[in-house]
Amino acid sequence: MQILIRIYLVLLITAVFHINLYTQNMNKLKEEINNIISATGGTAAVVFINPANSDQQLMINAGETFHAASTMKVAVMTAVFTMIEERKLKLTDSIRVVNSFRSIVDSSSFSLDIREDSGDKLYSELGKNVTVERLLNEMITVSGNLATNLLIELVSADYIEALMNSHGIRGVNVLRGVEDIRAFEAGLNNTVTAGGLADLFLKLDSGEFCSAELSKKMIDILLSQKFNSMIPKYLPEGVKVAHKTGSITAIMHDAGIVYLPDGRKYILVILNKGFVDAAAIKERSAQISKSVYHHFTGE
Repeated sequence: MQILIRIYLVLLITAVFHINLYTQNMNKLKEEINNIISATGGTAAVVFINPANSDQQLMINAGETFHAASTMKVAVMTAVFTMIEERKLKLTDSIRVVNSFRSIVDSSSFSLDIREDSGDKLYSELGKNVTVERLLNEMITVSGNLATNLLIELVSADYIEALMNSHGIRGVNVLRGVEDIRAFEAGLNNTVTAGGLADLFLKLDSGEFCSAELSKKMIDILLSQKFNSMIPKYLPEGVKVAHKTGSITAIMHDAGIVYLPDGRKYILVILNKGFVDAAAIKERSAQISKSVYHHFTGE
């Protein structure tokens, strides 16, 4: 009995030691990130989570609400794949490309401006049919707004909201498509919190939305992201990031899953608003990502 008690005490002391060590490391990382934020101005939110160890996480302004910008497109993607899982859609389904949508305020029509859309290639196919898979890739990898609105019309904003709620994801709110100016003027915007986005990526990574095969397809699309000047910028070769960026006036975000070559991974969400210098904020996000990586790996 005494031997068992001694073993238990040793395990308990070891566990407490590791918890204290994680706490010290997270406090040090939090101080480092706060220093980076204070040097560049504006408001930022940062969430870091190690899915393999719930003690290893960091929350800075995790519940602060931000305009979602294009990060909400991840929620749209999960809704499309959930419908595919439910056999309501197929990746090969054909969708007609149109540029006329209805405002959620008064059902008045509006169109997207090609000059404001990084997914501009789709405009050359107006009136033609493209696959759901093509629209998904356009929406995520080049952040295509036209592709996004077509997919939101396909699944509906109500379905996306219901899906987030059914999975207990709070803080990711998709009310409408992109460039609905009447809705914007009425204050009806898509919003996110860093905590909500982190939860969305955690559940996407764990395969909670659909089958392993479809979950892998979602991750593969996110891994093909073309805009890599924030979270991935200073990460070593061989580190992969399945992520989605988002930016509009005085808003700049990046959020995703960082995969290390040794199989470890972590969730990182960086949200920014209210700044003046966009280039400095982009660099800030890259520096925060670099700090998180070094703390996670101990390098």
